[in-house]
Amino acid sequence: MFQDWLRRNRRIIFWTTLILIIIPFVFAELFMSAPRGVPSELEEITGPVAVVGDVPISREMFQRRLYQVVEQQAQWGEPPSFEELARTGVADRILEDLIDQTVLQVEAERSGFTFHREYLAELLRQDPTFQDEHGRFDVQRWNEVVQQPGVPWDALYAEVQEQARMSMAAQRAMASARVLESEIREEFEKAHTQLEVRHATVEPPVDLDDEELQAYYEDNLDRYQRPPQRRAEYAAISLRPERPDLVDELVERARDDEDFAELAREYSDGPAAEEGGDLGWIRIDDGLPPHREILEHLEVGEVSDPVERTNAYTIYRVEEEREDEETGALERRVRAIEIVAELSEEERAERRAQAEELLEAAREASELEIAAEEAGVEVETTELFSRESTMIEPAPAEDATVLRSRLDAVTEGEFADVISTPRNYYVARVIEVTEPEQRPFDEVADEVRADLEQEKRASEEYLEDAMELALEIAQAVDSLDQIAEEYPDVEVEFGETQPFTVDDYDYADGVLWNPREVYRAVADLEPGVMAGPITDFMGNLYFVELIERTPPTEEQWAEVYPEEREEIRERLLMARRQEVLEDYVLDLKMRPADGIPIMRNHLVLAHVLGLTDEEGELTEAGQELMETVDAPPAVEHEPGELGAPVADHG
Repeated sequence: MFQDWLRRNRRIIFWTTLILIIIPFVFAELFMSAPRGVPSELEEITGPVAVVGDVPISREMFQRRLYQVVEQQAQWGEPPSFEELARTGVADRILEDLIDQTVLQVEAERSGFTFHREYLAELLRQDPTFQDEHGRFDVQRWNEVVQQPGVPWDALYAEVQEQARMSMAAQRAMASARVLESEIREEFEKAHTQLEVRHATVEPPVDLDDEELQAYYEDNLDRYQRPPQRRAEYAAISLRPERPDLVDELVERARDDEDFAELAREYSDGPAAEEGGDLGWIRIDDGLPPHREILEHLEVGEVSDPVERTNAYTIYRVEEEREDEETGALERRVRAIEIVAELSEEERAERRAQAEELLEAAREASELEIAAEEAGVEVETTELFSRESTMIEPAPAEDATVLRSRLDAVTEGEFADVISTPRNYYVARVIEVTEPEQRPFDEVADEVRADLEQEKRASEEYLEDAMELALEIAQAVDSLDQIAEEYPDVEVEFGETQPFTVDDYDYADGVLWNPREVYRAVADLEPGVMAGPITDFMGNLYFVELIERTPPTEEQWAEVYPEEREEIRERLLMARRQEVLEDYVLDLKMRPADGIPIMRNHLVLAHVLGLTDEEGELTEAGQELMETVDAPPAVEHEPGELGAPVADHG
């Protein structure tokens, strides 16, 4: 997932960073120590990973970029090894980005741009090191650094001057970028065109035999155990505030025939207060949430007793009722007055302190009953429950999830820390823990089949087979309906989207794909013409057919376009500048006469990426990577004699 995202967006990521001069990284590059986790054996490998012109790209810089990707991808799942980054091509893209950046640096040095020391100092002042929390220049921070002995100001100034040259060279290269009015209008039309599409996902079947299932079960016995059960005792310190007198007053006034809608507008804290508490038509069936079950028992015109919810009380009135014409289900139009009742922060703190004192006393006595009796609270004992339980009797249903998760790791005889739920603070001790119980294969066969099938569907081999099948389908059929006819053994699931635009797509109800990819696929097609395959964010493959395309209205062109025109222009101009700059750097690399020579040290790269064995010999993958082992010459640069900045007394 992350690698795909990085591949799709690498140009924007790199060039945006470059255009912004990279000033915030100046101090980090100069003062940063060797990256964390570098294998000790790599310390013996010397030389840069590449040389551009006469400028080396150090092994340390390359490693830092690799570690940045590893740390970013760790947020999505298991962090990759350097060898995996090499195998998937990510390491090569990182190196190419560094080479591109260095090519621009070399060209910038050729330009001969020079800058006054005062200008370079001003750029330094823009570094976040010298900004306060509001992003303003902080004189005190500046002076603390300026007056500190040993700061390598020559190197700092040289680095800032180099980055300023790169910025100047980039700006000069991008000066020719232009955006036409027709392009702006086209982008607006794309952003505001509504699409409605029919889609079909295709999946090759997964064949599983009994031996495979049995083997998978035996290899994963822990997964198919009944979890240990626990029994706990607890004392609850309530967080319920007292019911406001206003609640009972409003019930009485409503039952005395005061206008319920006006009472709701004046007193209700609910989201429908401005509409007189109107909740619309509510279907009366088994799907009613607990706080609305009272609606089953109210007659038209009747006002309910207050219904207590977490930190609120609700009063209902049934306005009218009807039967759904299609289903015959009973529906009632309902109004509600909601009064929020919350403890103050001081009251919550007092009750938290009471719970902490009770826990401390119970731990000292090794007995909850004695401490609770002295505190004047009751002790309850639960039924057996496990991590799969949805209820923990006799605790309130809404507290069960928190209690279950907090008590799941507590051993027998031990107290949990104070447990906080919306309704209570709990002081609890686990008094019994049962052993996990192995479930026989026959009982869990369906779970085993589902787990193994899911694992196989996530394998690279299956994904390759699925893509091969999708490409075959794309050549063989012309419509979604033909897929099931021509490929009866393939699992095909159909669906339709709600109308959407590329910038307004509901992932909660729709497919987890990039709506812009869908737009590109069907933008020029007539309704009913199949396009695809399209891959969603989960790796599933889809074919689509356009149902309807609705372009922007005349009102949108008249009112919305003038508001968005400049933002669209700036966005397109940024993209065009990125394209121009990328082409410029590519030209510098490809010129036969005065181009910039580039040499890669594949031996150092192989060691950095872990493509050597224990004896230091290249692995087969390392041999494939290494086109040459000739190390490029080392190059040293002397910083200019620019001197240190002076303290700012401003």
